[in-house]
Amino acid sequence: MKAEQEFTVWDETFKPTYIIEQINFPKKEESLYLKRKTWGITGNHQTTEISTNKELKFETDTLSNYVFNGFSEIIYKVEDSTLIIYSHHKPKVPIKFESKIKIDLREYKNNAEWKDLRKKAEKSYQIFE
Repeated sequence: MKAEQEFTVWDETFKPTYIIEQINFPKKEESLYLKRKTWGITGNHQTTEISTNKELKFETDTLSNYVFNGFSEIIYKVEDSTLIIYSHHKPKVPIKFESKIKIDLREYKNNAEWKDLRKKAEKSYQIFE
């Protein structure tokens, strides 16, 4: 019985954690979702997705979503019907991503550029951390 209780505690400890942020595009009457899943014994694995699906809990879907693997912040800005994304790595464009919203992927080159983007985030950009 005691071992069963300990396993239950471990199961809860090692469950993935999820966060989601909705990005609205009123002109297109559509939303996109930035979603992050973190898992592992020490929370040392992470996947971030741009998705049209608002479900919080997800399995990585590289065919339908833009997938960023690993730990990195994403800075984004909405301009009309475009979502501008700044990240350290560009994900592959998914072949089944179905949205009226254009995704503009921009890769920052170094820490100095990242710091400049973070300053801009205080005014007109957003950070998904």
